[in-house]
Amino acid sequence: MADKTNTNTSAANQPRIAIAGGGPGALTLGVLLSQRNIPFTIYELRPRPTEAQLDEPSGSLDLHDGSGLDAIRACGLFDQFLPYTTDCEDSMVLTDMSGAVVHSDSAKSQEDKSWRPEIARNNITRLLLGALPEGCVQWGTKVVKVENAPVDGTTTGEEGQAWYDLVIGADGAWSKVRPLLSQAKVELSGVQWFPLVIPSFSSRFPEWSEYTGRGMFLCLGNRHMLCSMRGVRDCAYVVLSINGARAGNEAAQALGTIPLAEAKQRVLGDEALLGAHGDKIKDFVGLAFDEQIKAQGEQGRLQAAQLVALPQDHRWDHRPHATLIGDAAHVMLPSGEGVNLAMLDALDVSRAVGEAWTAVGGRRKGFQAALSPLLKKCEEGMHARAQKEAAESVAMNNVMLGPDGAQGMVKFMEEMMARMQAAGAGGPGGRK
Repeated sequence: MADKTNTNTSAANQPRIAIAGGGPGALTLGVLLSQRNIPFTIYELRPRPTEAQLDEPSGSLDLHDGSGLDAIRACGLFDQFLPYTTDCEDSMVLTDMSGAVVHSDSAKSQEDKSWRPEIARNNITRLLLGALPEGCVQWGTKVVKVENAPVDGTTTGEEGQAWYDLVIGADGAWSKVRPLLSQAKVELSGVQWFPLVIPSFSSRFPEWSEYTGRGMFLCLGNRHMLCSMRGVRDCAYVVLSINGARAGNEAAQALGTIPLAEAKQRVLGDEALLGAHGDKIKDFVGLAFDEQIKAQGEQGRLQAAQLVALPQDHRWDHRPHATLIGDAAHVMLPSGEGVNLAMLDALDVSRAVGEAWTAVGGRRKGFQAALSPLLKKCEEGMHARAQKEAAESVAMNNVMLGPDGAQGMVKFMEEMMARMQAAGAGGPGGRK
């Protein structure tokens, strides 16, 4: 595998650094390393996204002070970040399975909320890619194996090999780097999720727009979840989360294998799916299916994915030549923390690498020895915060996918807000 780095000064006596994966964590790490003039190579399986692809609806990520927003600030991208946060409001409307609203903070002023701005996943990719030097990402390159080299480095590659002093696995739930450090396997949750898109939502469907609000709309009940969030070009990005524990794993998985029109009938007609939900919810889901059918045709298929998680207590024994960040280190059930943890991991690792790089004057000799204690301390912090968030994600998902998810979630949020207020978290002061 050919190797390209982001500077022309990568001599044989400099440490060589590889990052596997091209998600927000990997790109954040790349931006932070480039600020320090530290050469690196990112390996990403996907081809480079075009501007048109980055304009497509992609779901929304909320960034938090103390993690994701800190990383954005450290990248020097905060001012560029703000214009991307206007598509989806920082608010929530929560209903039960009948469609009755049990919680809404849409009417609250921003000053009465903790500030957790939303950004489309594609836009955070666009933002971070724009801050990376040309040539540092090897697009369309599959990392198939990472192993110890005879000289205690690491190799990686698909059609060849490349040697590195440090490999950072930022390659997601199915990481190829993780087996070098840990034998842990991801666990299937039994929850399948399926995205649907409604274009030009507020202009074409103003009544639905008013009902669902300008931020997150969440319907919980019968152990399933419906989530809609505003996205680019005024779309509604609707995600069905079908719990195999209620619907049956085979029935849930089958929804991604049948034509859209048939999937719509099953979802809305089967009481083990959404058939027992109220007419208001079924009408909204039916609208989302109809819009997807317009885009793909009746023979199109739902894009299916299963939620997975590593064991809550996942950790690995430190090695000086490899580490993990983001989902590769601690993939967990959705809780709003995944991307924030990944970006905070990247921030911490960049500081450890930068300190070691400076200590050895950018030379290979002594780099791993200088890096090892710094990286070990960094990993200990990662393990501690990931275990805490993983436990909370399990607790939250058990509530949301419980028999009375809506009322359970109201209580969960009240308890969470009480803890945040006691800790002095949140507030508009974070917008600086």
